[in-house]
Amino acid sequence: MKTRNTISLLLLASLAALSSCNIEKQIAKQFIQQPVADEVLMFSPYYVFKSNLKEDIELDTSALTDEEIHQRRIDSSVLLKEISDSVFLSKYVNSYIEEMKALGYEVYTEDFVSEFMNRSDSGYVIHIAQLELEEYYMEYVDEEYIGGRYFKTEFDLNALNLNSWFELYRVNETERRKQVLFASHYISDNLYGSYTQYFFTGEVDYEYTIDSMKTEDVYELASYLGGLYASYTYDYILNKYLMNNMPEGRHPKTYWHYNRYNKRLYPAGEDRFELLDE
Repeated sequence: MKTRNTISLLLLASLAALSSCNIEKQIAKQFIQQPVADEVLMFSPYYVFKSNLKEDIELDTSALTDEEIHQRRIDSSVLLKEISDSVFLSKYVNSYIEEMKALGYEVYTEDFVSEFMNRSDSGYVIHIAQLELEEYYMEYVDEEYIGGRYFKTEFDLNALNLNSWFELYRVNETERRKQVLFASHYISDNLYGSYTQYFFTGEVDYEYTIDSMKTEDVYELASYLGGLYASYTYDYILNKYLMNNMPEGRHPKTYWHYNRYNKRLYPAGEDRFELLDE
């Protein structure tokens, strides 16, 4: 049984946490409400790294170079061999630029470096340092007890993962230390299945259909993640502003995400960049 003192301490702790959260949101809202005055200079890669991680590919590698082995594995893939680097990059980069513009930034590409330097003394340099597509098998398991019996069905679904690395620094920072940002998302075949027990025989069967990934799905992933990672970039800059403007001796307890559609702040949770060392 909690004592009155214990309850009071818990109440004080809750009020302190709520106060801290309110302070954080107030500072974050200051950042959002002020007009965006920063420009962004963006560099993008010229190609996409591709890796086929499936282990069931049989190759006689004795007379092959590492590059030839890599290419053979790509040729044996389901989707990687169909992906055009130029199309993928165009969709990814254009989506990133459009979202950054929607968030208020003026974006310059690498063809306009001099214009950016003439216009900005406090903007950001963002380099999409590397993109990597990985094809692999993702295990799908469906299990159920039917009539006291245990049934388990396993499939290997085709899956495709995109890893993205960004480098970011601010022009007027004294040390110009690059921050490396990382994010990763995947798509896979969709399986729709269920167990069916036949009334007269009692036999159980698993009926399913697989909606296989197509090349268009990969290009849609590029467009989606380009926009998503632009919002991650905004969140990173917002949270850095928050960290630099907290009251002395206090640190943010929450990493915030700004949704520009409903103009609200939310705890980002895992929907954010992972910060890596340079």
